[in-house]
Amino acid sequence: MAHPLHPLSQQLPWGSPPPELRTGDVPAGVDGLQALALQGRWREVVQRARAATATNTATALRVGTWSILALTKLGMVDDAAAEMAKLGSLEDPAFLGSRAQGHPSLVPFALRVLRAELPWRLGRQQESLDRLHALLHWCAAQEASGAAAGGAAAPEAAAAAAVGDGVAPAAAAQALWRQRHRGLSLLLASRHCHLRQYTSALVLLNELLRRDGGDAEAWTEAGAVQAQLGDLTAAQHSLRLAEQQLVAASGQTGAAAAGQLGGEQQRPQALLHRNRGLLAFLQHDYRGAAKEFAAAAAADPTDAAAASNQALALLYSNHLGQAAAVLEHAFQHSPAAMMQEPVVTNLASIYELMGDLASKQRFADWVAAAAPDDFDLAATKTGAGA
Repeated sequence: MAHPLHPLSQQLPWGSPPPELRTGDVPAGVDGLQALALQGRWREVVQRARAATATNTATALRVGTWSILALTKLGMVDDAAAEMAKLGSLEDPAFLGSRAQGHPSLVPFALRVLRAELPWRLGRQQESLDRLHALLHWCAAQEASGAAAGGAAAPEAAAAAAVGDGVAPAAAAQALWRQRHRGLSLLLASRHCHLRQYTSALVLLNELLRRDGGDAEAWTEAGAVQAQLGDLTAAQHSLRLAEQQLVAASGQTGAAAAGQLGGEQQRPQALLHRNRGLLAFLQHDYRGAAKEFAAAAAADPTDAAAASNQALALLYSNHLGQAAAVLEHAFQHSPAAMMQEPVVTNLASIYELMGDLASKQRFADWVAAAAPDDFDLAATKTGAGA
């Protein structure tokens, strides 16, 4: 039967065509590859990369990176691996810049990450983990080399840094490598969690927190891992520390921080409410969790995790119609942000639990028309819970 309408959804959705997610002209040639990628037009990225004519090594490596990324996104990992193999060693002297610039590497950092990630996609998880750990240590060495030089950045670090007005190249380069080290640490923690290697994930997160005890996102991830291990006391402690950091960053205290941030601070405010929601969820306070996740979604309407978690909290509270309406509203207002396989699966599963197979089919058709090239449409067919 059809679900009762929630105030957020005054008419059954999915009847009209989905919002066009692939809009606007893109520049011709290599310059348009990023614009196509941002719209999820990965097949066009592959076609354009194959047709591109590189005039120098730097451009050739840039085109190769986009091509390998697009093939990976499309699930054509064997082709992506073949393209990567053609490049040979990324430390080839042919990939070095001019002597005048100190021979910096011309290899995009994204290409190094892809090289480490490809074995994972090919089912060789340990090889991928080894490569990611090696890349993590390399980033740490790049960061340290600038500091050890007393302000003179290593050649590759200096070339990689985008220097703004009044920012020393060495400082900008060091900050860039620190950011890359952090991103790889979070990626590796996620990979270890996928393999249920929670202790290894916590080691990485603890190292991040040793480097920066004010990293609220790292505290949040640590809390989530501790919850997976069943240590709810430690998880609650980590999430509260994350909240303290977020509140301190906002310059406010306690509950007064709620709902008062905007603009550039929307994401920290959303994370603050998400953490409170997760704490409530761990305490089986599903109504309280739903309220906090709703506040997170209000702070950042593009926060797919907040919308999805709000729906799950409502589901646990036996409010199926409201759970469906929350995700319907989110998809209608921020379709590109919500177009993630776990979120789609959640709504499809909720429809199935309600017995509303007609809405589920309309939603599946809507997703098929709007999804990017790399989206797995099987997400609309599964009946398993998220």
